[in-house]
Amino acid sequence: MTRSAHSHRQIGFSVVELLVGLTISIFLLGGVIFTVVGSSQNYSVLNDMSRLQENGRLAMEFLARELRMAGYFGCYEGKVGTVLNVNSGDLYDPSTDIEGLDSTGSAWQPSGNTGIVSDIADGTDAITARYANPSQMAAVESAMDTPSDSLNAAQSANDYQFQQGNIVVAANCDSVDVFRVTADTTSGNVLQHSDASQGSGPANVSAALNGVYDPGAEIRGYRGVRYFIKTGGNNIRSLFRRSVDVNGTTDEEELVEGVENMQFLYGEDDDGDNDADSYKNATAVGNWDRVVSVRVALLLRTVDEYGTNSDADTKTYQLLDVTVDPDDLRVRRQVYTATIMMRNRV
Repeated sequence: MTRSAHSHRQIGFSVVELLVGLTISIFLLGGVIFTVVGSSQNYSVLNDMSRLQENGRLAMEFLARELRMAGYFGCYEGKVGTVLNVNSGDLYDPSTDIEGLDSTGSAWQPSGNTGIVSDIADGTDAITARYANPSQMAAVESAMDTPSDSLNAAQSANDYQFQQGNIVVAANCDSVDVFRVTADTTSGNVLQHSDASQGSGPANVSAALNGVYDPGAEIRGYRGVRYFIKTGGNNIRSLFRRSVDVNGTTDEEELVEGVENMQFLYGEDDDGDNDADSYKNATAVGNWDRVVSVRVALLLRTVDEYGTNSDADTKTYQLLDVTVDPDDLRVRRQVYTATIMMRNRV
């Protein structure tokens, strides 16, 4: 029996065809991998820059909000009176509502106080602001006969309920006093201000205030803040805030990671028109009572490093009048600047 001429032949790919197909597949797979890797890198860059910009915005917002409040002690335009036993330049000292520490200096200006200077990162500026907290307010309800009398604060639903141990600001258009409440009568919110000690924190050196406060005057909580740079929890420089408040307590908190440097220039009004005529660092300011604005520059870095050593950032950065040369790290950096008006000083 012979084979039929129409018998079926086995059909398949030749070796050459397989090699061609494999080569094409490798090229296509390589393109997919390249695209995925590129997309991942782009996402990483975008994510880092987005976080960097958010941190820059937050840091500037913290500074701007409190610097604009500096010097807010009511409608009185003279010096704030105080019966608190504090050193000049202490956060509870309201006699200077704004102070600066220059990176080349060793003390706060203009007081000469050296508080927390040793904690602040080398080559960075710092700033202090003091004011009466507008969100903690009660009205004076009945007249004082003498400066030693207690203050009777209103107790409506909208009034802040002050109590013993609070550091408060009493203000009208004739005078402003900062003192510590040594006793209170909760039923009438009668605030006493003797020279009795209240444990930790400042005490009153006198039972008499500098002014007499009648209905129409206001009582507010006191606030003092210092912004500075130091190494934070992730072993990178961050923006910190040290503050004192109405409760007589001191708090320090890390606010924004990756703030490597901070510089300030103070706008001094030389001719009395409420506009800055010159900007100077803290050690060069001639008259702090004439400071009407502040320029601030921040240098921020991404929190995470990337790439290889060849990707290190070796650039220098100009922050106002200071050239900053940060460590050559594999990070991305950006400078943020702003001019902040001291609206309670104009």
